[in-house]
Amino acid sequence: MRRRRLPAAALAATLLLLVFPAVLLGFFGKDLLVLESPGPGEVIGLTGVPVLVNLPIDGRVEPSTLRILLNGADVTNQLETARNGAAGRLSGLLEGENVLRVEVFVRLPWLPVAWIESAREVRILFRPPANLDRG
Repeated sequence: MRRRRLPAAALAATLLLLVFPAVLLGFFGKDLLVLESPGPGEVIGLTGVPVLVNLPIDGRVEPSTLRILLNGADVTNQLETARNGAAGRLSGLLEGENVLRVEVFVRLPWLPVAWIESAREVRILFRPPANLDRG
């Protein structure tokens, strides 16, 4: 009795189609979303955190999908956004560690109708002055 290998081959092909673009994006799409500021582990004071995000303007990213999250909350509208990125200053950070995440959809070069999410995440530290009244 012959065993059918078609389901296993179909499963392998499906996994390859799902995983392969993400792996290639890691190699080819790494420089498409550049988080210039803040840097990882940066210590922030009362003035807030400066944010600078650069995107290419050659059609490889969809600027309208740009989202900037601070501790999970969407703060994109607090920054100036354009088709080449976003800039501004965020305040209202939590004392201690904060997470800034930037997300945008990137076009796959070998499949122009397919998009995949590219994201960068940094952890920053907010330390208020020690003499600040904590009432």
